[in-house]
Amino acid sequence: MAAALTAFWRRYEGPTWILALVIYGSWMALTSFHALIPWWIMIPVGAYLVAWQFSLQHETIHAMRFVPRWLRYAIAFPPLGLWFPYPIYNRCSPSTSSPTACPR
Repeated sequence: MAAALTAFWRRYEGPTWILALVIYGSWMALTSFHALIPWWIMIPVGAYLVAWQFSLQHETIHAMRFVPRWLRYAIAFPPLGLWFPYPIYNRCSPSTSSPTACPR
């Protein structure tokens, strides 16, 4: 039973799901309590979370191959950093018409 659970955890990118929950949960907490957090703490923590979310976007493009594309898109879509919107960053977006742009 434990081996099957470990295989499921690895196949469907369990750590990446935990990472997504931590990133978006931390971002929500940071924005919800912004009035209580000093600016000198909020700015570096916010910058770290934005960079971490960019890493998550990268992970959804190049890893997570057993997760459906629409779900990978939903995980990485919320724009925390306003640097590159995910559809532009992701050549594998649902709007891409080229079947060779992203290996399945």
